[in-house]
Amino acid sequence: MSQPMEPLAVKRHEAARLLSVSVETLDSLIRSGSIRARQQRGSRTILISVQSIHEYLGDIKQQRGGRR
Repeated sequence: MSQPMEPLAVKRHEAARLLSVSVETLDSLIRSGSIRARQQRGSRTILISVQSIHEYLGDIKQQRGGRR
């Protein structure tokens, strides 16, 4: 039996929930280039790359690990 596929992108509120931050903080991360996001064509919906969330979390883990 195959496992469900992870989405390639999620909406802003879901991305903020996954990162345990506010939408405002997520927007700041997007503006700084720490998280990649794209506006859906013909829509106001902004999608956040799940891969960029993983990369961002990996950077945080490396930064914390390097301080110890």
